Amino acid sequence: MSTIHVDASTVRIDANMHDVITQRVWGQHIVMRSGEPLALFPVHLRYVYPSELDLMARLAGLEVEARYDGWDRAPLTSSTASMVSIWRKPVA
Repeated sequence: MSTIHVDASTVRIDANMHDVITQRVWGQHIVMRSGEPLALFPVHLRYVYPSELDLMARLAGLEVEARYDGWDRAPLTSSTASMVSIWRKPVA
């Protein structure tokens, strides 16, 4: 659980469970606002690694065109936390 935001009228907490084996995350974004009912925003996702995406793309007949460290097309580095990959269908 982690506190995301706190001010005089709002508290936001994220509570998550992570299953490394199935690569799944379940959680809730919990928002408490002064004078409002508790708000829960469920999260359920399965993440994939770049090698898995590359395999799925290859099986679909695609090839990697480019990879970036975000939507601004910055180059990848060893500290990249997220990645944008572009695949294309080869011209026959």
